[in-house]
Amino acid sequence: AGCASVNTDGGDLKSQILKDHLAGEVLWMRKQVETRFPEAPVVFCHNDVNGGNILLDRTLDGKDAVYDKNSVAIIDFEYAAVNFAMFDVGNFICEHCGGNDDATPKYNLRPSRKRVRQFLESYAAERDSLLGSSSSSSEQLDELCDQAELFEMASSLYWGVWGVLQSASEV
Repeated sequence: AGCASVNTDGGDLKSQILKDHLAGEVLWMRKQVETRFPEAPVVFCHNDVNGGNILLDRTLDGKDAVYDKNSVAIIDFEYAAVNFAMFDVGNFICEHCGGNDDATPKYNLRPSRKRVRQFLESYAAERDSLLGSSSSSSEQLDELCDQAELFEMASSLYWGVWGVLQSASEV
């Protein structure tokens, strides 16, 4: 009576070490965001932006496909929540490397910083137009690129923790 069973194979200890390590990683990431980008905007995010969740209406113009930017549909909002705006961009960059078909990311598909900056220039122009603000400066675009890189790590951490939790729930 009053005796608790003890797992002698070290499983509980390994589990606790993993939890502590992941908690430490999350705290490190939070500190990076808070110290490096204290003004980073928090918005409603999809949190799972990838090519499979973006639908484009394509019409055929002769032999070429033409996409209408006004007919983009985003689907699959099961992970949507308030988050940092650049999380979706960082996640999209990570997802751009694939890995969904054969579970092997193709890191050579990761867009270069120059390509990410081009994307963010379009993003910022559209954002600024919607908000009625002046266009973003070169320094602001550099900061957006830096944020996107940090949130690539945040995305990897987020989905890594998600995977661990999914694995643990299957036991």
